[in-house]
Amino acid sequence: MARDPGLQAERTAMAWSRTAHGALLNALLLLRAGVVEQRREVPAIGALLLLAAALTYAFARRRRCGLLRGGQPAAAPPLALLGVALATGLCSVGALLASVLAIGGG
Repeated sequence: MARDPGLQAERTAMAWSRTAHGALLNALLLLRAGVVEQRREVPAIGALLLLAAALTYAFARRRRCGLLRGGQPAAAPPLALLGVALATGLCSVGALLASVLAIGGG
């Protein structure tokens, strides 16, 4: 049975891109908060999140290119899904940490 050629694959590719953009924004906020507050651990977390954002974006781009070629993109590897889950958790913790530092420093 042929798969439905609907927009689900395109929506999934867009979701990967949105996740990468969210991680990038949080990474930049963490890097800034660490520099402003002069704390070493905060930029370290920001750099790790920046790497996770880059990897997420790379997978999103690979998926989007597969769609543009007209083929069905490969399913996300389990390791990529774990990485996105960890990056999302790190985004949440990082945003909380940046907020606490901003409130504490203000």
